[in-house]
Formats: sequence, structure tokens, C-alpha cells
Amino acid sequence: MNHFGDAASGLSGSPLATPLEAFVPRRPVADDAHFDITAMVDLVFMMNIFFLVTSITTTLAEMDLPSARNCLATNETDCVVVSVRPGPDPDCPLLWVGADDELHATSDLNEQAERVRGAAERAVREKEGRVLIKAEKNVRLKDTARLCSIISSVEGTRLMFAVMELDVKD
Repeated sequence: MNHFGDAASGLSGSPLATPLEAFVPRRPVADDAHFDITAMVDLVFMMNIFFLVTSITTTLAEMDLPSARNCLATNETDCVVVSVRPGPDPDCPLLWVGADDELHATSDLNEQAERVRGAAERAVREKEGRVLIKAEKNVRLKDTARLCSIISSVEGTRLMFAVMELDVKD
């Protein structure tokens, strides 16, 4: 019989029992160590997306675009100028004929067709058939394609095309 007594300590069948184990119970040997790594996985995915986006923009900034092969410099005074920019209605851009005739801009598609056809016919008579379309960069492709098809339907026209950015003044 030990110092504490078998019956009093309740450790009668345990050969490894010590007096300290009677007051502080022993933890189980197999410990379930688990923790939530969701935040760490989210952080790794966000970092991957960040590096992917920054590497793509860096690559695109260094891209060398080829120069245009079918490009001729022209002077506005040698052409009939048709200017186009987006209007208040997205389906109807504003159009005017002449370099500075913005006061007479129209958004009616039928009137635009008549003006453009008349400008192309005038260009054939007066300006060696040169028609210059100046379109703001936000004009939709289908609108410029419609104007190009109207101009090219007039025999003897030479179509020139320019994209311009509107200068915003403070």
C-alpha cells in the first residue's frame, strides 16, 4: 500500500499513478490540433489575383503595336469633313458637315444620310473625291460603318478616317 492508500486515491489499478496525478489529471496523449485556415487561403488567392493583374498591365504597357500600313496624311482643307460624336441618345450620334459647323449638328438618321451623301457628291466635284470622317473615340462602330457605306456608295470618293479625342477644358 502506498502513502495515499489505494482505496482513498482511487488509483488502485494504475501502476503509473503518482500523488501529483491525483490533483492534476493527465491530458490525453492524442491531441486534436486543428485551426481554421480560411482567412489564410483567402489572402493567398487575393495575392494571386493582385500579381496576375499587375503583371498583365505591365506586359500590356510594354507592348509594341505595329504602325499602320495603309495610312496617308491628309489636310482638312483638301477634304470635305464629316464630324461625328456621341449624342444624348445612344442610338443617334450627332453629325455635322464641315470643320466648324457644330451649330447645325443633326441626330436624325435620315437627315444624316442625306447630308453625308451630299457631302460625298460635293467632294467628288470639288475636292478630288476626298471625304474625311472625324469621329470621336466614343462613337460606336456601327455608326461609323453606316456613314462609311453611305460615302462609299458615291462613285469616285476617297474615304479618309480619323479618330479624335475631345479636349476637356477646365
